[in-house]
Amino acid sequence: MDKEKDLEKKLKEKNQEMLMVREAATEKYNIDEELRRMRYLEYLKISETERVEWLDGQIYYMAAPVLKHQDLVLDLGVIFRIHLHGKTCKPFIAPCEVKIDFLNGSDSELQPDVMVVCDPEKLDERGIKGPPDLIIEVLSPSTARYDRVNKFNKYLAVGVREYWIIDPLKEEILVNLLTDDKLNYLTQTYKKGDNVKVSVLDDLVINVTNLFEGYLVIEDFKN
Repeated sequence: MDKEKDLEKKLKEKNQEMLMVREAATEKYNIDEELRRMRYLEYLKISETERVEWLDGQIYYMAAPVLKHQDLVLDLGVIFRIHLHGKTCKPFIAPCEVKIDFLNGSDSELQPDVMVVCDPEKLDERGIKGPPDLIIEVLSPSTARYDRVNKFNKYLAVGVREYWIIDPLKEEILVNLLTDDKLNYLTQTYKKGDNVKVSVLDDLVINVTNLFEGYLVIEDFKN
């Protein structure tokens, strides 16, 4: 009888301990959510006057890009605009708000340099809701690690099918293609003299030399 009472007492103590742990966890969750909400409101205020991104609860400031960066972004925008004229897929360049993880209920908001979206349901008057099919980031010294690590991991997690990282200094393009199981990227590097096939589109090939030298033959991108 005494053993049963001891056992019952221990079970009550264990249950009480577990209840306290759950209550503490719930309280921490509520505090974390409140801090996240406050940071998000801060992000919205800052974004009215500065270029910033909101990724997994953190604010990232975006430095003003150099001219070479802008040359590449503009040329890529022209290439995709011409090639996709009259088609379902649509190209966009920054600044353009992308709720990258919208389909999973996350509030991350990014502004990739160049993107192509093939699902019209992801488009509204404010921007893009969900992952684009193609994203291109042109590296700047201040954002290189952010693009190579933080954004790489986010784009992989949300299922961006094709992610290009363009390095203006090395004059090379890292093309990351989502694997069939959607768990990894297959990466290939392209340099001057190479041609890059845009995998999410059927018939667009970009010459790396022409891109870095700013020499665009418009007829090459018409379809």
